[in-house]
Parts: sequence; structure tokens; C-alpha cells
Amino acid sequence: MIIIAEKKKRMIGSRSLCHYLQHNLGIIIGERAIHRVLLEENLTQHNPTHSLRRPPMIRYERENSLSAVHMDWHISKYNRKQVCMVLDDASSMILAGGEFDHATAELSIRLLNEAYERYLHISPIREVIMEHSFMPCVVIMYLLVEVLNIMGGGYIFWK
Repeated sequence: MIIIAEKKKRMIGSRSLCHYLQHNLGIIIGERAIHRVLLEENLTQHNPTHSLRRPPMIRYERENSLSAVHMDWHISKYNRKQVCMVLDDASSMILAGGEFDHATAELSIRLLNEAYERYLHISPIREVIMEHSFMPCVVIMYLLVEVLNIMGGGYIFWK
């Protein structure tokens, strides 16, 4: 059988053997099928950690709209301007945003206040989730105090 012959000749694992057979010999055999054949012939060993089911990915999205918003700055790849967006964490709807020459705490506060005032008739924003990778810590601490004042209390999650 080709699988056993190539395994003995090349001494590679089932994933590499699958890739080799497909690209060099034009034979398409699944990695699991190759591994099963190698197990039957005692050319590989069963690794119990490889057969464990991975836990599901945990998503931190809220079920209720406006209970939390996500705020982030990044640099636009089109015009190299600073872009800030305030997104609803449940629906991913853009609540406020803009392009600016510089990223400042005042602009962040203005956008958050704009989103808060625009959607206050539906529900007040209770939580703000923001990235800390872009702005210096002093600016973020200033922003945190201002955001809490705007929201009348609440929570801020800092990733």
C-alpha cells in the first residue's frame, strides 16, 4: 500500500504524509484515513490529547442592545487618519464614529457622549469596553473618569 511504503521511506507524520501524497503524487487521501492505516500497522502511536474536543469559543457579546458598547481607535489604511468607532456589543451597530487627525481623549469622550445622547431614549449605555493598545495610560485614565461622569456610573472593561 502506498501509505505504508511512503511512511517507511520518508518517516513523516500523517499530516505531512497527506500533504506529500496530494502535492507530489496527486493522491488525495484524508489525514484521518492515513492516521488510521498507520495505527493499524503500528507505524504511529495514538495520542489521547489530539482526540480531545476543544472547548467552544467564548464570545463576550451582550444579549441586550446598548447594555455595553465597544470603543476602539485604529489607523485607516486608506488615508492614514485616526478612526474611532463606538459599536453596540450586541448588534455590532455603529453608534458613533469619525476620522480625525489625532487620537485624543476629548474626541473619545465626544463620540461616547454622542452615542449616549443619541440612544438614551432607548436605553442608557451601562458598560464600555475599550482597547488599551492605542492610547497612553494617562489619557485612558482621564477618559475613564469622564466616561463614568457621562454615564452616571457604570462599568468600563479595559482589554
